[in-house]
Amino acid sequence: MAFSELVRLVSNRRKGEFKMFRMSPIKVESFNPDVLKEFTYILENNIKKMHSFVEACKNNNNNSKVKIFNNNVIDLFCIPDSSIDLVITSPPYGDSRTTVAYGEYSRLSLQWLDLFELSQKEIMMLDKRLMGGVKFRNGFEFSIPSKTLNKSLKSIKNIDLERAGDVYSFYLDLEKAISSISNKTKKGGYQFWVVANRTVKGELLKTDKIITEIASKYNMDYVYTIDRNIINKVMPSLNSPTNIAGKKSETMCNEHIVILRKQ
Repeated sequence: MAFSELVRLVSNRRKGEFKMFRMSPIKVESFNPDVLKEFTYILENNIKKMHSFVEACKNNNNNSKVKIFNNNVIDLFCIPDSSIDLVITSPPYGDSRTTVAYGEYSRLSLQWLDLFELSQKEIMMLDKRLMGGVKFRNGFEFSIPSKTLNKSLKSIKNIDLERAGDVYSFYLDLEKAISSISNKTKKGGYQFWVVANRTVKGELLKTDKIITEIASKYNMDYVYTIDRNIINKVMPSLNSPTNIAGKKSETMCNEHIVILRKQ
């Protein structure tokens, strides 16, 4: 983790963005970070945080065991059905290509560390394999159980059919994830979904409400929503989604913690 943070910090990629864009040649000329010093600082900071975490566990007599599974959330084949008391998750805010490009954000780490035996092509194509990676270029037949989403997609389709397809693809995968996770949750178990509501073509996509509507199909009852500011925000506060000079839109600044309970 320390190396992943370091390689993003000292590389020639533009800072404050998830996507991979090079610094301008002028900035590259003056960019000369002390790599060893930065690495030491990150390590020391991580060690302090780990010590604090261990102490908190000791003070609360916490002797929990951790298991890590490398599963696709749509399958979760390593986890028995109806076995989980509590789920805490934060899915992507939208498809990787147009929202938070997790594949691009992870690219330098994956290329340097070579931990997962991925080819260069697989690393470069990672965003296309994440939620919303399948494209609907020529329209789609709406089947997701959410009136809120259906209404928003109709507005987006009137402006840009292809972008509506991107949005639909993401929420189709999100529905599959909700179905799978609900299947693994015990009766009476709780789920906490940390999400943010993005804007596409001027249309606010109310993901917090969309999740509650989809979840009701999979035996999940809505309990409550907690709102908070996004912690450690990486993306800029303003962007230019229309590519029209001077026309800016606010990016996501708030998160919503949606609490659900299994029937």
